[in-house]
Amino acid sequence: MKKKIALCLIVICFAATGLWGCGVKNVRETLNIDKESDGENDIEKEDSEGVEDEKTEKEADMDHPVLGQEDIEDYEGFEYLYCEEIRTESEKNEKTGKMESKQLSVFVPIDDYVSVSRGTVWGQKLGISYKVELEPYLSYNADDYLISENLDRYLESTYDPFFSTEYEDLAISEAEELDRNTARATVEYCEYDEYDDDYSVVFVTYLLKKIDDLTVLVRVEADYQEATGKTPELLAELEEFYQFEIDWDKERAEKKLEDHLAEGGNKTVSTGFFMFELPEGWKKDREESDFETYVYAPGGNSETSHCMLAIRQEYIGQLFADEDMLESSGDALVDAVKEMLREDGMDGDVSYYGKTCLGVAIKVEVQIAGEDGSVADAHIYYVFSDAYISVVTAAKVREDAEYDPFTLAEDILANGQSRY
Repeated sequence: MKKKIALCLIVICFAATGLWGCGVKNVRETLNIDKESDGENDIEKEDSEGVEDEKTEKEADMDHPVLGQEDIEDYEGFEYLYCEEIRTESEKNEKTGKMESKQLSVFVPIDDYVSVSRGTVWGQKLGISYKVELEPYLSYNADDYLISENLDRYLESTYDPFFSTEYEDLAISEAEELDRNTARATVEYCEYDEYDDDYSVVFVTYLLKKIDDLTVLVRVEADYQEATGKTPELLAELEEFYQFEIDWDKERAEKKLEDHLAEGGNKTVSTGFFMFELPEGWKKDREESDFETYVYAPGGNSETSHCMLAIRQEYIGQLFADEDMLESSGDALVDAVKEMLREDGMDGDVSYYGKTCLGVAIKVEVQIAGEDGSVADAHIYYVFSDAYISVVTAAKVREDAEYDPFTLAEDILANGQSRY
């Protein structure tokens, strides 16, 4: 327990205090930098143009309803689907003074656990997860873009790599414009289930469609582990109604999973601002991490492994005009960190480390003695960018740690990806 306290002390001293708060003032005074804000917000004027969705001759000749048709709620020709009504939020009609909304009839799989919430219906059936959403939020200026561009932008946001590391071997297609008012795209990935200690493959198909002055987004997910022999029959009916091809191929899913496992799975993790790879067996230490500091250790336990890697970042405002100024301020940054250590009563070797993927780093090497006589070595990297300070801490109990967190820290500082 005393060794655990020593490791935690490092995180508290070097990640939660120091440069945060009063330390930022010291950096500014040492560098003689005044914070100025002369940026301007660019405001774009938006123009929108209406588009109409036209029924094709093919739709007119069909013996089953399709998305966008009216008076279809009584149709009972599907084996797996039934009709649900979704509607927009009510708005006041300025001419009549009445609150009015618009509705759309959609067919979804028959199941006891279908959920409907005004403009959205979702559920699961035979390994298929689906969601149909009326008037989805795409972007504040969606009317300025083609339907395919809006779908591309939606998927880029939905599967942002800094927030979607659980999607391994992720493949996102470019949106295909089926017509001026309809676009389709696919997403494929492997996903690890920690509870079952198993992987699955998920194929997702998106449809974005404008129907008169309404927009509808359809998402259909096919899960390899949950699909049954009847799944293709259900998908065929969904394709008939929504008029788009759903991405699903059991053999291709099996091959994707086989290839992914052969490559050893995905070791990429993300803090939301920093993405990097961990060695085999390293995981997030959920007990020691919080919303600001991310701690990683072998087996996800810094206490039993006697070592750890901790990462924290904070926005402090514009300090440097450009990258050249940042790199030329190395000596001043070293002096600022030394001053901060003196004020905190800490003793350590401070040196200029150099440029990293997060910015310019100052390295601090310290030793902390535990009450039981053990010694914890720590390398702390204070990393400065134009508006952020990051702290990357690698630490281990000298006598007991079987892993080298210092090499790991330098590797991720060289090869990681910063969001900012």
